[in-house]
Amino acid sequence: SSIREEHPLMFGPQSIDQILADLIEVKKTYDPQKCAFKIKNNGMGITIWQAKQDDEIPADLTKKFAGCFEEKPKYLELNQDHRFSIDRINFIESVAEELSK
Repeated sequence: SSIREEHPLMFGPQSIDQILADLIEVKKTYDPQKCAFKIKNNGMGITIWQAKQDDEIPADLTKKFAGCFEEKPKYLELNQDHRFSIDRINFIESVAEELSK
């Protein structure tokens, strides 16, 4: 299923072409690899979760992104798919554990 099917009100009345144009503009303006160095962790740390079975964003790209931060973030890989839906409880527990530290 698509995100539009799951969340029909998320994008409002925009056409697919308008949505794609907006996303392309956002990517140009806020390219994560160009913005990461600006993010400061304020002593709290940054954690990046990577899905091992991610067929959309490969681990090497996420690791490259993690290298863009001024202060190296914690990098965790979980046995998940791109949407973290294989074992959602495991993902939620991982996030809760990190937040409790």
